[in-house]
Parts: sequence; structure tokens; C-alpha cells
Amino acid sequence: MESIQEQVNTDADIKQDSPPVNPISNQKGNFLLIIGLVVLVLVVGAGGYFLYQKQVNKPVTTPQTSQVTPSPIPDETANWKTYSNSSLGFSFSYPMILDHLYDQFGFNHPDNPEGNLLLQNFDGSKPRQDQPTDFQMVVEAYKNSDQVTLDKYVKDPNKVWNQSGVQIFADITLGNEPALKGLAIQKNEKVPTIWVSHKGYVLTIYLETPKSTNASLFDQILSTFKFSDQNQANVNSSWETYKNPKYGFELQHPVNSTIETRTNGGVNPYQYIRIQNYTDQDVMKNNGKLVTGQYYLEISIYDHQLGQKTAETCPESLANPKKVDLGAGVTAYRGNGLGGGDSAPYIYAICATKPNVDYYIQASENFDTVASKIIDSLKFTN
Repeated sequence: MESIQEQVNTDADIKQDSPPVNPISNQKGNFLLIIGLVVLVLVVGAGGYFLYQKQVNKPVTTPQTSQVTPSPIPDETANWKTYSNSSLGFSFSYPMILDHLYDQFGFNHPDNPEGNLLLQNFDGSKPRQDQPTDFQMVVEAYKNSDQVTLDKYVKDPNKVWNQSGVQIFADITLGNEPALKGLAIQKNEKVPTIWVSHKGYVLTIYLETPKSTNASLFDQILSTFKFSDQNQANVNSSWETYKNPKYGFELQHPVNSTIETRTNGGVNPYQYIRIQNYTDQDVMKNNGKLVTGQYYLEISIYDHQLGQKTAETCPESLANPKKVDLGAGVTAYRGNGLGGGDSAPYIYAICATKPNVDYYIQASENFDTVASKIIDSLKFTN
């Protein structure tokens, strides 16, 4: 066993044998270590800078947003049939399922468009039981013989639809015409009804089957109604054309007409052109009244430069005046005449105003066949 003294001596010997530390060597090692760290920092920094520049210079890609084109809304009426009535001047479209159309306009007389039309999806000529799907729309046309406004005609307390209590009407537009919407009584039942005035007639349009599962078709059909302009002529191709270049208008008339130009004196002098297809003797034979097929048209011209001026403004000279387009930018109104001339129940009139000239055109006949078509053909050219 070694003694403590021997262990001490051995430790002393070990310490004496260890080489001495060289301070210069230590400083050199530290310097190389610092150089290595600096190089490492530079390499890492350069790499980071390179990656940064690459990212910065990378083109920015804008995400492409796909544009969705909305699908066009299908026109449900595109494949519908079209009904047109040139005498009454209206048309409408209706779906294929309404495959029974009974046109009874003009049943009293071939030249009188009064009557009605039935549009339905069942055969009305055969006895049958009513079905929930049954649809029937009715269009009736009546001559506005009293020449009253649509409002007065519809709201007349003597009308059957106003005798069942207080009636509420709404002002609407049907096609390009003002109309009234309310309820009428059909088979002791209130049904939705539209009233519209056009070309001297009142059209009553109603849904006979308001409880039908197809009742929504009624409003769809109403949305397709169109009315022809009142100044569009429906004349025979063999008719002649009267032209007046001085006062800038023209119209068409049957070939058997006579044309006479006159000047009327008095308090309000004017000049006028009269077109008719009968003689004064013909009228005298019938107690001063026109018979079926006879007509006259009188164009009164008030030339201000000749001292001729009308006593009334344009709309005041008509019953139920309605503004119309007769061409050449002329201000014109169409309505019913206030009387005068040879006696006849149907009187149509147009008044028009141009700088320094006023016009009043009135046509009359015993039956609605010719005069209305002549006045339809009137147009201004300058």
C-alpha cells in the first residue's frame, strides 16, 4: 500500500514532466477561429442575400379569376303562337297547351269587329265535366258608341260589375295602352278583368277560370299584348293617295270618292278639303243620314298667315283626345269628333298643330267600314 508521502511525490513528478504552455501558439489558434467565423458569416450572409434577390425578382403571378357568364334567362313565350286582329288593332301570344281558340269577332256583320274570342285548353263544343286544369280566357270588344272615356265607361254604376259592391280599379298599362284592372262578375263569381280602349272600341279581357291550376298563364298572356299604332293604315291596295304638298300631308281613300276644296268665311274663316262617296241628293233621300257604306272626311285648315285661326286648342276640339305620332314631328291628337257634318253615329277626328297652321280632320260614316281606315292612313310629310 502506498503511503501518502509516496502519492505526493508521484504527483509532483507528473507536474514536473508536463511541457510548459506556449502563449504565442494559443493566440494563433484564436485568430484562425475568428477568421473561420467571419468567413462563415460572410458565406451565410451572401447566400441569404442571393436567395432574397431571387425571391424579389421572381415575377408575381396574378391568380386568374375565371369569369362565369350568366346563363340567359329563357323566354318562356319564345315558342308560343300569336293571335292578331287587324280590325281591332291588337295581338297577343299564347302557349301551345291552349289549343282551342274560338274567334267570334264580327259575328254580327263581316265588317263589324264587335264580338268575342275564347282561348282555352279544352274542347268547348262537347259536353264534359269541369277539370281543375281548365283554363279559359275571354276577350270581348264593344263599340264605344257614346264616345266616353275609359274611366267613365268602366266606372259606370250601371255596369254589371259595379252592382255587387264597392269596386276598386287599378291603373295599369297593357301593351302600349293605358288600361284599368279590376274584378268582373262571370257566372256569379268575381274574375280578374282588364279594360282597355283602342281605336274606338273597349276591350274587356278576363279569366273565366280564376281557380284553375293554370291561372298564372293569364298574366303571362297579358304581358304579350301589343296594340298597333292608330295611324297605321289597313287600306285596300287599290285605294288612291291624296297628297297636299302645300300643307304637307297625305292620306288614302277609295277610288269612288270625290274630292272638293272649299273656303269657309265667317267669324273663324278656314279652308277645307272634303272627300266623300255620295251626293247631296243621296243624303236627302235618307232624311239627311248616311247609310251603310257611305262616308265623308273633312279636313279643315287654319292658316294663320291668311288670318285663319281656330277657336279651340287642339285637344279641346276632341272627345277622348290621345296623343299620336303622325310623322314630321307634328303635334297631333286623335279621338272622337264632337259632331257636325252629315249625320252618322261613328265620328272619328284628328287635330294637329304646326307653326302657323292648325288642322282638324273629321270622318263620319253609318257603319265602321271605311272612314276609320281613311283616317288611319293620314300622315304628315313636312
